[in-house]
Amino acid sequence: MDKIQELITENPLESLRNLATAYKGQVAFSTSFGLEDQVITDLISKEKLPIRIFTLDTGRLFGETYKLWQTTIEKYSIEIEAFAPKAEDIRNYISSVGPNGFYESVENRKECCRIRKVVPLQRALSGVKIWITGIRSEQSPERSNLTQLEKDEANRLWKFHPLLAWDLKKVQDYIKTNQVPYNILHDQGYPSIGCAPCTRAVQAGEDARAGRWWWEADSAKECGLHWKDGKLVPNKKETSDDKSIIHSSNKPLPSMTRLDQLESESIYILREVAAQFNRPVLLFSGGKDSITLVHLAKKAFEPGKIPFTLVHIDTGHNFPEALEFRDELVKQFDVKLEIGSVQESIDAGRAVEEKGKFPSRNGIQTVSLLETITRLKADACIGGARRDEEKARAKERIFSVRDVFGGWDPRLQRPELWNLYNGKIHNGENVRVFPISNWTELDVWEYIERENIKLPNLYFTHTRDVLRVDGHLFPVSEFVNLEPSDKVFSAKVRFRTVGDMTCTAAVESEANSLSEIIQEIRDSRTTERGSRLDDKRSEAAMEERKRGGYF
Repeated sequence: MDKIQELITENPLESLRNLATAYKGQVAFSTSFGLEDQVITDLISKEKLPIRIFTLDTGRLFGETYKLWQTTIEKYSIEIEAFAPKAEDIRNYISSVGPNGFYESVENRKECCRIRKVVPLQRALSGVKIWITGIRSEQSPERSNLTQLEKDEANRLWKFHPLLAWDLKKVQDYIKTNQVPYNILHDQGYPSIGCAPCTRAVQAGEDARAGRWWWEADSAKECGLHWKDGKLVPNKKETSDDKSIIHSSNKPLPSMTRLDQLESESIYILREVAAQFNRPVLLFSGGKDSITLVHLAKKAFEPGKIPFTLVHIDTGHNFPEALEFRDELVKQFDVKLEIGSVQESIDAGRAVEEKGKFPSRNGIQTVSLLETITRLKADACIGGARRDEEKARAKERIFSVRDVFGGWDPRLQRPELWNLYNGKIHNGENVRVFPISNWTELDVWEYIERENIKLPNLYFTHTRDVLRVDGHLFPVSEFVNLEPSDKVFSAKVRFRTVGDMTCTAAVESEANSLSEIIQEIRDSRTTERGSRLDDKRSEAAMEERKRGGYF
């Protein structure tokens, strides 16, 4: 003890340097990318100390955490070794209690923590004599009694806490002064950040760890990583007054904007889909809502790839601009695209094409959709439907179970309490998931403007040949059977919603920028779906199509 104690000084950097020299190859630092961890990473990296840095990748971290991980290794040109749970342990756990069984009991949650954190940690610490942590004494009464150097009997090593004497303001000041990257969730009401399904934002005055395992009662919440003399050390009990905000330690936690809240909810839902289902797909139409979904999926899983195959049901009546944009987007995001062809379904005799002036294929695309779902064995289909679009969509849950025939039965809708989503289904069933169900049309456009999301030029004003029918301007194309009496004329229009050329009307507009479109929508007195011909065929047109398996 005396020998190693001589290496410890009041200067964290000097102590790290001494330990790294004396125990070369036997010192390791565990980071979870919290504020303190980022300070220590900065100290180690700038001095190029021979200290191994590792993290525990539970597989269910926030996308923001993964992004910070990527940013950190790029900024410092270092390697951060990842230790993950064993696949067999995860399979056994899911088989026993389901992918989200940790919500059901404290025992299930602790077992999940053991599998995803404690067991990988033991592998990470193999051969290590000095374990560096980011613990600070002010984090809890228990930690206030710790010394910088302590014996960890459980893991048979020494634990060193270089920032034990630092207060939160000193940590924040160091990060600001040295421009250390940090998790942006700290600025969104997350003072403590763990796995995404187990962490929520907290409100001013709440305990700082109230967002961790938030569904459990107010008691000591522990994942099992920190031990002392073979026993668990209770985690910190600081309040959210000790907020992890870099910009000021005296200001209250910033409130999230409506768009922030909607984005956070949608990203959470997308991560739940990835966690609960084996073969999820994202239904892509080339419209603004599905494009927004792809953008959200990118943010949810970056720096990794989007884990969903895009599925486009090609009716053969698509706008060429939409198809061109689809192909560019697939290349940009490096995602897999599967196409279901309505024309193939017609040629095979499984679907019958309509006749008439506007022979819509919108209804019969359900046949191709169900065939594609069966071919891909998809158990979840993510769609961009929103509650505000149409009354039938307002009835539908975010996780909407479809039967073995793809049909929707409103009587079998499951309750959705808070943000607990039940993805359990029988063989042959699938779930339609709507991550932006709670968004409005205006929300989508404001988010597109904020995130600078690219869209097909169909949404902006352009000159096009149109035909006026019942007060609506329908685009002229090879799919519309014109009559001699029809009067075709050119007009400056844009599309508020994009479907097939045979069932989507344009609106007269001079809006050529996102801000102009947003203002136009604010001033509008007509609904978004009011320009979709298929929705006008009967009072319950949408619900009838949904019962048959429609999106």
